[in-house]
Amino acid sequence: MFLITLIVALPAAGIIINSGMNLREEAIRDARRETQKLAESIAAEQQGLVIAARQLITALAQLPDVRKQNTARVQPVLKDILALHAQYSNIFMADRSGLVWATAVPVKPPFIISDRRYFRNALASGQLSSGEFIVSRATGRPSFNLAYPQKNERGAVSGTICVGFIPDSFKPVLERSKLPPGASYMLLDHNGVVMSSAMNSKKYVGKQLDLGLFKRMQEGADADTLAILDLDGVERIITYRKLRLAGEESPYMYIRAGLPVDVVLSSANKSLWYNLTLYTSFLVLAFFIASVIGKRSIADRVTLLETASRDLADGDLQVRISDLVVGGELGSLGRTFDHMADQLAAREKALVESERNYREIFNASKDAIFVHDAESGNIVEANKTVEEMFGYTREELLHQTVQKISSGEPPYSLEEARQWIQKAFQGGTQSFEWLSRRKSGELFWVEVLLSTTRIGGEGRVLAVLRDITDRKHAEEEKEKLQSQLVQSQK
Repeated sequence: MFLITLIVALPAAGIIINSGMNLREEAIRDARRETQKLAESIAAEQQGLVIAARQLITALAQLPDVRKQNTARVQPVLKDILALHAQYSNIFMADRSGLVWATAVPVKPPFIISDRRYFRNALASGQLSSGEFIVSRATGRPSFNLAYPQKNERGAVSGTICVGFIPDSFKPVLERSKLPPGASYMLLDHNGVVMSSAMNSKKYVGKQLDLGLFKRMQEGADADTLAILDLDGVERIITYRKLRLAGEESPYMYIRAGLPVDVVLSSANKSLWYNLTLYTSFLVLAFFIASVIGKRSIADRVTLLETASRDLADGDLQVRISDLVVGGELGSLGRTFDHMADQLAAREKALVESERNYREIFNASKDAIFVHDAESGNIVEANKTVEEMFGYTREELLHQTVQKISSGEPPYSLEEARQWIQKAFQGGTQSFEWLSRRKSGELFWVEVLLSTTRIGGEGRVLAVLRDITDRKHAEEEKEKLQSQLVQSQK
């Protein structure tokens, strides 16, 4: 009887262990996806900041007072702009020698930047150039700067317009991600110097990352996910992303997002040990009953157990094996199967709840989110904000092309949309502006963040849209006012 009990019990033990190992593997996969999403979110935020800074610099470069280096008139404008943008540490302008002649943050003269990487590269390349981690001479705090060459009325480079960023401005992105305790990110400059870290910031900011870890990112792909032993001796699953400026060969920033492996596996390990402990208790009970009762007629009960187990394997989680086979070691095994069925039912319920939570988060986003089929480009999913923004119901949009929600005229037609999708596959996340059309026929502007992913094993394109019509109108009004200002100064 002991042998029969053991033979019957071993498959259940194997199922529990295999289930536990599958849970661990799934937890690792989930952690990889979560770190990838966090890295992508920070990358998208940074790319948005660069785009905004480029637009700001371009606008400032057109002002006559800037071209004339009129400190008295330009400096108050810079202060007002800085007050409206918490992510900027400073906005300043320097002549060709590196002497700053206008700054939003007051600095005791002389304020010289001729030794800064962003200044030298901007003059040498003639285009938007990146800097590196520095402690700002203006604010005394960590900063990362971009610079753009300023040209005078004759078209000659007369200096630079510079924008400084606060590296720690990305911490809200981590907070919004709702990741488990221990989740962290790290921003590195082109030399591997830590510019911002959610992990022991005071210890690592301004320090060089371990050369072995940094070299692994330098020599790796533009984006990758891997397991490492981190600086603090904790094993982590990390995803890194490289960011580049147009015209610069090497990345100007490395983004790292990570989760501790022990935190990732904590729930799966607890579940595995709980199941094994519970199963062991039932197994001990079964051996005890077998030793006390002895051999009894088992053939019919085994047949019933076989039938009920088959029903369970076929997905009938309502079957109660212990009701069919009562007493003895087979009864104990029946109760174990019932417990497994309850766990499977609970897991199915958890999966349904998880899907519901995902749908609620998906629909709660203030941005319109489309999911497109990677091959055809057709819409396969859309959130509630899409319905509000475009006036269509989700059902009306499914399996439609981008043409239905676009202006339809080049460069905002289906052909250009497919070109952007191709760019996303070849070059990673794409950010651009798009002229869209509501169901009512009204045209409006959106900012699009386009990235590729895989959902359910299928290639998908994720498009996140934000209505920027008001911003476009404000920019047009600003250009109009600037034009009027120029006219009034003639």
